[in-house]
Amino acid sequence: AQVEKILLDNALPSLKDGETGYYIFHCGYIDADLFKVSSLTLRRAVDLDAALSKNIQEYIRQNQIELITYKDLSVI
Repeated sequence: AQVEKILLDNALPSLKDGETGYYIFHCGYIDADLFKVSSLTLRRAVDLDAALSKNIQEYIRQNQIELITYKDLSVI
């Protein structure tokens, strides 16, 4: 809920029309092997919760925010 609050209160409203911004979600599978090699473990579950939040999804829809992935970026 904290990541969702940060996004709704600060990050998303700070975007201006025509601007590009970013927020990186580190969603992913968490298992014992991941805990051995990464400190970014429980944060993945928190990010997934925020990314799937109905409030976040509705804000994105209402404000016509285009979501992209790294694949959508062109290499210069």
